[in-house]
Amino acid sequence: MTAGFNNILIIGVGLIGGSLAAALKKLDPELRIYGTGSGAETLRLAKEHGLIEKDEPPAYQDIDLVVLASPIETFEEWFRKLADENYEGVVTDVASAKTAVVEIAVRTLKYPCNFIPGHPMAGSEKSGVLASKDNLFEGATWVITRDDETDMHAFLKMHALLTAIGAFVVSVDASEHDRLIAAISHVPHVAASSLVMLADAHKGGSEDPFQLVGGGFRDTTRIAAGDPALWAGILCNNADMVAEALEEYRAILGRFVDAVKNRDSAALEQMLANPALARKAITDKRKD
Repeated sequence: MTAGFNNILIIGVGLIGGSLAAALKKLDPELRIYGTGSGAETLRLAKEHGLIEKDEPPAYQDIDLVVLASPIETFEEWFRKLADENYEGVVTDVASAKTAVVEIAVRTLKYPCNFIPGHPMAGSEKSGVLASKDNLFEGATWVITRDDETDMHAFLKMHALLTAIGAFVVSVDASEHDRLIAAISHVPHVAASSLVMLADAHKGGSEDPFQLVGGGFRDTTRIAAGDPALWAGILCNNADMVAEALEEYRAILGRFVDAVKNRDSAALEQMLANPALARKAITDKRKD
């Protein structure tokens, strides 16, 4: 059931790392999961809630899979540690930018062919190990990437494990992943935050705009409540693609500005009709 993985080390036991541990324990209670790379209190809570065995594995040679769920800024240090330990097992990650991670892995890992970059398209505005859920990835898309050097045995094992916890596994090229994710994940977070900024700028009058918000505003801006430091890092790690997508978004907003200023009802209707049809065509009920 665990695709041949019996001992797993999760580096960074926060929302994603903790939820992965919970999902794996739900899949196989006998699976041994170790955690590290987090603060002492986080690791204590993870152990207390039965997510990990302890905060250090007995030996890296005994680990079948290493999952990096810590910030990308820590990856090089951990990759070097794995290289120093001559680690030959499978390595994966959960970062939302793949090109930068692959570059670090290629120049740092001793066996980069065993690195299967990953990105679960699931999350929450909440953070930390106490927000972990054992069903967070059920029905969610989980992207994994590969190239000509990827060990296919490692790739297929990772694919099988993620499928076993209920994820819908998709394989795309790393650079294509970053381009698409900029448009469907990174820019939407900026858009949500900018909408809250807009509403907040209108405070101070006779009415507080936040007392008037309805479901549409709440749904559209939910992700703006995410960890600012985490999201600043995410945007910077995919900076080129995000900047390009933001420029496209600015051009679209510019067209709306012109149409509204000109009271061009026909243009507005057409501009609103195409997205409405496209959105209604999204019948997939997997998690955002």
